[in-house]
Amino acid sequence: GDLGLKEGIISSNKYINGYKNTVEKLQSIDKKVIFVIDTPSFKNSNVPEVCAPHPLPFRSYFHDYPDFCSGLKNADLHPNKLYGKFVSQLSEVTKNVLFYDPNKHLCSNGNCKLFHENKLLYTDSTHLSIYGSQFLFKDFEKKLNNSN
Repeated sequence: GDLGLKEGIISSNKYINGYKNTVEKLQSIDKKVIFVIDTPSFKNSNVPEVCAPHPLPFRSYFHDYPDFCSGLKNADLHPNKLYGKFVSQLSEVTKNVLFYDPNKHLCSNGNCKLFHENKLLYTDSTHLSIYGSQFLFKDFEKKLNNSN
């Protein structure tokens, strides 16, 4: 099936070598390369919609939110093992590349944030909200400043 084709592409090293060559070309013209790893994605495609607070705040008290609204567990996340394998292989074959993993800022102790300061971090199961992007950028900026 489709997964076998994707695994074949990754294991053939053509994909990895393409990234490696791109990184090396950028570095040869004195560019710093940063690889931002994907954020966690959810199995349930309507997580943010289901968990969003009601526009009338008092109505939220009467709404029965699913458990995952208070924090997504590993079982709620889409396991993207193939992508993890790709990132791992890429980090092994590239030098002087900063890999930024937003999961370390979004998730801790097996629990991933959906909200920060009562604001949604995602617009759908795979994309950050504007607020979520700003939230992650603050952490990214710290990591970038510490790497120099």
